[in-house]
Amino acid sequence: MKVLIIEDEPFAQQELKRLLGKLSIEIEILDMIDTVEDSVDWLKSNPAPDLIFLDIQLSDGLSFEIFKQVKIEAPVIFTTAYERYAIQGFELDVVDYMLKPISFERFIKGVNKVVERMQLDGAAAKQEGEKPRPADASRYGTPRFPRRHAAPKAPPKSPRPGNARDP
Repeated sequence: MKVLIIEDEPFAQQELKRLLGKLSIEIEILDMIDTVEDSVDWLKSNPAPDLIFLDIQLSDGLSFEIFKQVKIEAPVIFTTAYERYAIQGFELDVVDYMLKPISFERFIKGVNKVVERMQLDGAAAKQEGEKPRPADASRYGTPRFPRRHAAPKAPPKSPRPGNARDP
């Protein structure tokens, strides 16, 4: 999976790299960008990545400006310390909105949304007889990310009346 990180804080960049490194799929970090201006330039001059991690407040402004200047073709996960931008973020049809600090469990949940979307896109393309898009997650196999909560186990069945052994 080809990933672009747009984040102006070096610690947050390293934390995203660390979380990505814990995943069970192959990840290629294409670039780490820290400004709106550089993000727009990169997106205009490179093929779309499979996923973009995008901070809201960058060193030269809000990342919403990027959406006004270039059509973003890749799924976006916002990573921010600010709740107040959530509605504005989801209006841009982003995949997820994660609040910092991001736990690994929360991170997996967001990445799983992207992987599932990529698999659906690949399956739809195959049904229509098209070649799967380059971002087709099926080439990575089934996601092997742990679920946050396992399904509860059913309680053991009690013996039926009349079948119980007497002590």
